[in-house]
Amino acid sequence: MALARAGDTVGAAAEYRTALAIKPIPRAENGLGLVLLGMGRFDEAAQHFAIAVMLQPANADARDNLGAALNGQGRFADAEPQTSRRAETESRPGRGPFQFGKQPGRTKQPAAAVTEYTEALRLANAAHDPELAGLIQARLRLIPPADK
Repeated sequence: MALARAGDTVGAAAEYRTALAIKPIPRAENGLGLVLLGMGRFDEAAQHFAIAVMLQPANADARDNLGAALNGQGRFADAEPQTSRRAETESRPGRGPFQFGKQPGRTKQPAAAVTEYTEALRLANAAHDPELAGLIQARLRLIPPADK
């Protein structure tokens, strides 16, 4: 995770793969998926998120991330059931706007999604939550530049 925060996505992916070679761990599968999602490698990311969901079906983050990877592949109908419906008031700062940002993104309102994600990113950074900030940044990269 530290390598991913430092911007060394290749190194982070290698560390996750090393851990996963020893034992399948939902958090590591999800982490590798996030690294790959941030690199725009949606097919590989979706595979790792799907494994995380298989290993831990109640893992709402992995389900949300699987939905994002499927959206990145253009598989919108497959992505919708994967996305959890969390309450706005989840305990992590930035999580509420982050969840709302996903809604406009799915309904083809990219400008609204960018606004929500930007606010979520501000809150996540203020709360010193790099994991959530990284996820938000990965979601922002899914929105085409022309739509921002």
